[in-house]
Amino acid sequence: MGSLVRLNAALDWIDLNDRLADIGCDHGYLAIEALKKGIPFVQLIDNKEGPLNVARNNLNKYDYNNKTKFTLASGLLELDSKVNCVAILGMGGELIINILEEGYEKSSNVNKFILEANTKVPSLRKYLFNNKYEIVSEKIVKENNKYYELILCKKTNSIIEYDDLDIEFGPILRKEKSPIFIEKWTNVYNKYQNIINKSEIIPDKLVKDCKMIEEIL
Repeated sequence: MGSLVRLNAALDWIDLNDRLADIGCDHGYLAIEALKKGIPFVQLIDNKEGPLNVARNNLNKYDYNNKTKFTLASGLLELDSKVNCVAILGMGGELIINILEEGYEKSSNVNKFILEANTKVPSLRKYLFNNKYEIVSEKIVKENNKYYELILCKKTNSIIEYDDLDIEFGPILRKEKSPIFIEKWTNVYNKYQNIINKSEIIPDKLVKDCKMIEEIL
């Protein structure tokens, strides 16, 4: 993920003692910044040789050879046992769900998941809640007039209680109500109201969505 805004938002959640795996490592930018920050180990994983080679070439410009591991694999299936922090950024929500599902056993040592879905964020949250992942923190950032939501979560043995508002808007985001969060959902609300005002037949879902937005704003 080459986006600086999202990269920095994810980087804030990576601590100095974390051993990171970057899934779908793209150009290796997150790994480079995490290593610059001072973490001891990064595993860069991609299921395509091309991006892995690009990441390898980018990291070769720095002296991090003894702190990196490059793995051609799908998702979490070849996760190094040293890894305690996993980042899955810039993918669709359903793909992230598949990666977490397939790699559930392999990620038993992981105590921190940093996720950023470009689509189907509510579906991802619902999966996390139903599979005992506790959402520890959330962020919403804006870049190139698009809004992106990042989730920090961990596995827990507890049953997670949640409602429709938690799924749709995020349990932490909707409580914090940051300016970017308000801006995003005000824009969505205005767009929906515009559709309603111009439509002869108004879908029930649109009315329901507007009521939910009114509730959180």
